[in-house]
Amino acid sequence: MQNFRLGELLEKMLYNEKARGISQKTLKKHHKFLKRFFEFLKKEQIYFLEDVKSKSIREFMLMKLDEGCAKTYVNSHLRSIRAYFKYCARRHI
Repeated sequence: MQNFRLGELLEKMLYNEKARGISQKTLKKHHKFLKRFFEFLKKEQIYFLEDVKSKSIREFMLMKLDEGCAKTYVNSHLRSIRAYFKYCARRHI
């Protein structure tokens, strides 16, 4: 199995979501939120898809809450992260 860099599949995922009829507004949110998540992972020295663990996602969410972000805003990040990993799972990546 090929080990993908985190951002490598982002554009493909967004293209796929657009083809599925996802709104432009949602696509922009996914792009923005996933870029933030990938920046966090990079600071944690996590560069590859297979190295992302649920602990990393929880730490990212807690960091956002500690920064004072509203729960609804943090949950929006989680929805984007979930969409990304669902895309990868559907493609057996």
